[in-house]
Amino acid sequence: MTVIASRSWENGVSEILGSILLVAVVVGAVAIVGVVLLSQPLPQSIPSLNAIIWNDTSQVYIKHNGGDDLSYGAIKLYVNSTDETSHFTLNTTLNQPGTTWTTGQTWTVGTFLQYQTGSTPVNSVQIVWTGEGNTSSVVLTSVFY
Repeated sequence: MTVIASRSWENGVSEILGSILLVAVVVGAVAIVGVVLLSQPLPQSIPSLNAIIWNDTSQVYIKHNGGDDLSYGAIKLYVNSTDETSHFTLNTTLNQPGTTWTTGQTWTVGTFLQYQTGSTPVNSVQIVWTGEGNTSSVVLTSVFY
């Protein structure tokens, strides 16, 4: 008759390996939850804009030549580093009287924004997308010499 000796050390090794594996799974799960909870939100999408900016002796013109439609309140228009957004008019035809660009209106492809400069020389025009929250991004800048 053969007597098989019990191998109690094998049970001990199995329990240790199981404990190590369980700890590794718990640590991995906590790390994943921590990354999800503490990660930054996705960045905003900045609109694309293809525009032509030019001026003559008394006006600045900005033609929306392609890209995304931009609504009033989503962008700021700076002339010589001063916010002049509320002084721009929205026109569908160049050199035609337009209406003051206001809330609810959208600047679309083919339309013009027009600004009366009067006797003040224009050195720069800047279009800044204000987006949501406190962030802003310069979409287009034109400097006149």
